[in-house]
Formats: sequence, C-alpha cells, structure tokens
Amino acid sequence: MDEMENAGEWRSLASDGVSASVRNEKGVQGNALVLEYNLNNTAGYAAATRKLPVTLPNDYEITFWMRGEAGRNHFEMKFVDASGDNVWWYRRANFQVSGDWQQIRIKRRQVEFAWGPTNDRTLKSFAGIEFVIAAGEDGGRGNLWFDRLAIKP
Repeated sequence: MDEMENAGEWRSLASDGVSASVRNEKGVQGNALVLEYNLNNTAGYAAATRKLPVTLPNDYEITFWMRGEAGRNHFEMKFVDASGDNVWWYRRANFQVSGDWQQIRIKRRQVEFAWGPTNDRTLKSFAGIEFVIAAGEDGGRGNLWFDRLAIKP
C-alpha cells in the first residue's frame, strides 16, 4: 500500500494544544514515516494522515513496521471512507511502543466500526488512513516511526 518513501504524501493533524509533524528518516528498507508529537499535557491526539483509496479483499491482514520513543498512550489506526463521515479503527489502549522495529499485524476481525451514519458496519474499502496517538496513561511527547504498510489477502 505504501512503502513510506515520501513524507510529502502524508500530513500531520493535531487537536487543540497539541503539536505534530511528519518527516522521513531511514526505515527498515529505504525511508520510514516519522510522526513527531507533543501532547502538551492535554487529553488530545496527534496523527499522520493520507488519502489512499483501497478496496479490501474479503479476508485480509494489514501489516506495517513500527518503532518509536514514547510513553504509554492510545495507538489507533483509522480507516476513513470517501465521504469522510464513516470511520473504522484498530485500537491499542496504553500501548508501549518499542525502540526496536516490530511488525504490527492487524487481522480483519480486529478492525471495528468507530462512528458514522452508515448502516454497513463492515469495512470493505476506504479512501484514507490515519496513524493516531491519543493521550493515555503517560501523555507527553514522542515519535512513532512507520514503514512498509501492506495488505495481504
């Protein structure tokens, strides 16, 4: 889906009082996307987002490599439909990211409908994705690195 070679395809988002930026650094292979954030003692969030239209197979696994320097916070990967109104997510509360690269595997059954007006709660396609860090147990500042985002049937 995305080798994370070009941070220019991504943009940062942040809630009020939070700062966030994206850049490239050396990754597992080639470049990685880095989300740098400071939650500034808020209950807010920071995100790296990009438009990426994908139609999913009936059964799938989403994989990517991740590392970081951060406290325990809520990690979310969000999938947004073309309208921007419907969102599905994968969530890990108070996730402690490792300083070493680790491969994250998300199975279809781990992606849940988050919100929106649709009656069809099964994720079949999306138009954009977001990597999100939301204030959890530790809050604070840190960085998350992502590389080699893929979908496998």
